[in-house]
Amino acid sequence: KQKAISTHKKMSSVVSNCCLCQESERFSNFRVLFEGKHAFMQMVFEGSLSTDDETFHCIICPSNHIQSIVSTDEEVHEEIKDIKKGLVLLAKSKSKGVLFLELASKFSRSPHASLEAIAVPLEVEQDAKMYFKQAILEVAEE
Repeated sequence: KQKAISTHKKMSSVVSNCCLCQESERFSNFRVLFEGKHAFMQMVFEGSLSTDDETFHCIICPSNHIQSIVSTDEEVHEEIKDIKKGLVLLAKSKSKGVLFLELASKFSRSPHASLEAIAVPLEVEQDAKMYFKQAILEVAEE
């Protein structure tokens, strides 16, 4: 019982200080571009990799504080997939590609899962696929 209380207090503290949790005071509502039932998308301003009016850099997040996109429920996963499809269509209309990156680390701190979406030139998108495949193969060999 004591462990459950401790875990609940820790998660309450994590959520209240999380800048991606909508119930947190640190959440920036003005950045939200889309809000669904299970996920939302917001624009990145600080540290944005967007270079011009034809590109974008945004973050897709599950509404609940979950540590990894792959650990989401099916309906959350489907909504994120639909958001990604919309971003791919938007990028395609501007003759761009999209890189989707999930950074998952520091799980002991219970981070909020987020998927970054960055519009890039088509050749960068194609090169990135080969680069990541090669990097994964190299890590597997080590």
